[in-house]
Amino acid sequence: MKFQKRFVSIARLMFLSKVNDKDIAESFGIDVETLEWWKEEHPASGRDDRGGVEG
Repeated sequence: MKFQKRFVSIARLMFLSKVNDKDIAESFGIDVETLEWWKEEHPASGRDDRGGVEG
């Protein structure tokens, strides 16, 4: 699946709600590795304010 700008606000809400990376990836229909790549390629979407919650 190709990254879309609309994912930024959705992902940010999920991050702030302390949803883990695995569940975020599943909600977008991607694997965790793709989510990690998106966060590297699109830093605004990968901002992690969850206090260290990861996959």
